[in-house]
Amino acid sequence: MRITVGDPDAFRAKVFFNGASLSMCTMADEERGEVIVYATDRAGRILINEATGDALAETAHGSVSVFVAQCRPDDGFDAWMRERTEAAHQAMMKHVRHGGKGYERP
Repeated sequence: MRITVGDPDAFRAKVFFNGASLSMCTMADEERGEVIVYATDRAGRILINEATGDALAETAHGSVSVFVAQCRPDDGFDAWMRERTEAAHQAMMKHVRHGGKGYERP
């Protein structure tokens, strides 16, 4: 599955990279094992290119899992939590099956 910012389901998607939850992900492709995330400083602020004003991004390759939430807001917190826990578990198991590769930076 490939998902990018702007896809209809993107706001409900959770991306895991090498078994860990990813934030600020703009593209995730499970088949290619590729993610694009905003580059951040140590404080977690997005880095901006001074010349263009665009946000800087980094591409990384590894074990990628994308889960799109199926529960709706009116299903309640317990349903949401069960779904997120299962998604995290499946992502970690996929990572372990791939040999537990470490995080790779470009």
